Amino acid sequence: DGAEVLPPSIGDLLERNCGCHYVDPDQLDPDVPAYLGAMPMATWQDFHSTFMGTLVHERVRQRAAVELSMPPPFYCDTLDFGSLSAEDYTLLSAWLEASAPDAATWGG
Repeated sequence: DGAEVLPPSIGDLLERNCGCHYVDPDQLDPDVPAYLGAMPMATWQDFHSTFMGTLVHERVRQRAAVELSMPPPFYCDTLDFGSLSAEDYTLLSAWLEASAPDAATWGG
């Protein structure tokens, strides 16, 4: 719950929905392209770094909250918002729209 760390609610959400980003590519199902887990999303600093020229939190917002293509619906259960439950979508969208604040400043 401090500065420059992920808010616990966001960490829990990421753990539930973004598993490919936290495993060794050798652990992924052979049908899952290994590059899916290449973008770092383990720390608050990861979300404020760049990946392929874009801030990670902006890229995640585009893919998960706008396009609804992450988590990938073709590998995960399809729920209310792509592969996210309505509750997870609402929480993640709010956090990303606030530019991914740390636990010390996140009020969500």
